[in-house]
Amino acid sequence: MNLTRREILKAMGFAGASCMMPNLAMAEGRSSRYAKQFIFVNLQGAPSQLELFDPKPGLVIGGPTKAIKTRTKGLSFSENLSGLADLSDNMAVFRMASSEGNHQRAQYVLQTGGYKPVGVLKHAGLSSIVGKFRQPRGEILPSSISLGNGAVSAGYLGVNYDPFTINPGNKKSDLLIPESELKRIQKAQKLREKIWKMSPYAQSTEHQSENKLYEQASDLLFGDKVKLFDLSEVSEKEKALYGKGNFANSCLLASRLIHGGAPSVQINLGGWDTHQDNFTKTTNLGKTLDAGLSQLIRSLKASGRYNQTLILVAGEFGRTPRINANEGRDHWTKSWSAVLAGGMIKGSVIGESNDEGITSSKLKPNVEDLSFTTLRYMGIDPNKWIQTSVGRPIKLSPGNKRLI
Repeated sequence: MNLTRREILKAMGFAGASCMMPNLAMAEGRSSRYAKQFIFVNLQGAPSQLELFDPKPGLVIGGPTKAIKTRTKGLSFSENLSGLADLSDNMAVFRMASSEGNHQRAQYVLQTGGYKPVGVLKHAGLSSIVGKFRQPRGEILPSSISLGNGAVSAGYLGVNYDPFTINPGNKKSDLLIPESELKRIQKAQKLREKIWKMSPYAQSTEHQSENKLYEQASDLLFGDKVKLFDLSEVSEKEKALYGKGNFANSCLLASRLIHGGAPSVQINLGGWDTHQDNFTKTTNLGKTLDAGLSQLIRSLKASGRYNQTLILVAGEFGRTPRINANEGRDHWTKSWSAVLAGGMIKGSVIGESNDEGITSSKLKPNVEDLSFTTLRYMGIDPNKWIQTSVGRPIKLSPGNKRLI
């Protein structure tokens, strides 16, 4: 749900009057075993695993990229990830393998946890699934928030769980309503409520969903938590810790939202489609990723939130071991990297890639089982069946085993 402040105000009446608790199967008394909040860092464009979490220095396929040791035995990261390397003791790195090499389709598969696009059925994104089942009762922040474009919809879960999409920046947030507009908005709000009550369609499913969205927008805009979105009040010193640019702002905002109680936040970092000039691009992108994400983790560790937060880092597939004539790497599904991080995660490597850049171990982690594992750590039953609006039953995850 990509809404500007103008569109939210429109929904609240200027254009006329046109949260659930965690899965009950997971006992409330055991909730401390599971993460309560979720961050998905989506590396759009398919990053090179050889320049991030699986470098191969000294081999032809490794190119000029150097490796550095991490805090996890037997695990090396690219030299561009020095901050994350120092935090690896709470990271599980997966040597993934998959089959879909088309960006759009593979992004859909990644974000829906392994489901392929079929017909008119729209599967739910992991961010929306977590938001639906981990939204605390009474929380006014959206159940799922996407920082930047790229998140898939809530699909069969319905529009109420679509990601609330905003583009973070240094300027004052567009969500903040000037004092001069408050009375006019509140007057329009009361008028809309009166018209709503008189509508013969007020009890229809479509109108109920519309009204719920309106109430959510109203609670957010008129509540104190809207200030979390405003980065103009953050000191330049604190901002500098995250780096510069949109990704840095997204990580800073994600920290504020998680500390504010948001159950699910997606951060999108694009530009990884490096068919040309792979090494220069991945060096710059890697440093951007490292600065923002490592500081986000440090902020969560400092407050104790890291123990209840699960972070997934992944792109849709990987890059070829072979370096092409344009100093680039092309699409590769036979081996790529994904990371789960959080206070409850033990530093480890799952799967193995050989000197040819192929996931060679008997265990070949796939997207389906990665989503299964993610939902398990969130205290959500991945085998839970959901009835779609057309009466079709579907499981939250198509996976069937937990990887860690």
